[in-house]
Amino acid sequence: MIKSHIRVGVIIGIRKDIKKNIVMGVKAGKAYESEVKIAKNILREGIELNGEYFVGDKAYDSIELIKEIEKRGIKPAIKVKETFRVDVRDEKRKRSKRYSEDKKIYKERNRIESVFGNVKRGGRDYFNTKIENLARIYAISLFVLFNIRILLIWLLKIAFLKISSLLI
Repeated sequence: MIKSHIRVGVIIGIRKDIKKNIVMGVKAGKAYESEVKIAKNILREGIELNGEYFVGDKAYDSIELIKEIEKRGIKPAIKVKETFRVDVRDEKRKRSKRYSEDKKIYKERNRIESVFGNVKRGGRDYFNTKIENLARIYAISLFVLFNIRILLIWLLKIAFLKISSLLI
């Protein structure tokens, strides 16, 4: 059986009020589609971002994406692709590089990577199918199920706290 290869772009928000990571937007693209293009499509669909920083790895290093993020009033903390021969020239990329080198900001990336680990543990890394759309739906549904799980855990925690306060 042929495996359909897809690329999934995900924007994850860290909710400080409930201390949980939430998938804010997810989109599945073709096999070798640019992660920057997928991220820009997610942002254009109108998801609401209220954070202080947008943390990303080198795959998201794009001047257009950085402009889109800054237009929303968010500071990009995206690792910048650079070589030992060529320095970063664009001012927006330099600013993004400074934020990404701040250890306090960039350590939040660990929480983002943990979402991918949880989703992969809940599903699988691959799904055997010849139909690309079915593979896309499967990948997106894993992230939707992750959000449902987080919501249920949060609601159960609140219910438990209310019940325990009534018993005391």
